[in-house]
Amino acid sequence: MRKIMDYDLQRLETRCDYVVAYWDEYASRGGGTQGELTLAYRRACPIYLVTNMPIEQVSSWILGCASAVFTDFEQLKDFLRGKFASTPKPELSELEPVDTP
Repeated sequence: MRKIMDYDLQRLETRCDYVVAYWDEYASRGGGTQGELTLAYRRACPIYLVTNMPIEQVSSWILGCASAVFTDFEQLKDFLRGKFASTPKPELSELEPVDTP
């Protein structure tokens, strides 16, 4: 188990731009997700929490770690599209040909 914990925490410390967490009654009973979200919060990594639980039933600690809370993944996808939308890429037909030697 420690190898999995070390791997997960190392990834959170070095390779994450943000965290998406699904929070349900099962996540609330464990410790791993809470620990990972706390670490991400401490490292100022944005946490996007998805839950369909009544907000009153979600731990205030977890809500405190979350950067934003969504009731479903469609809401999250809309948010991420708006936040991370890139400029449209040109069509291949719009690109100028490149001379090759």
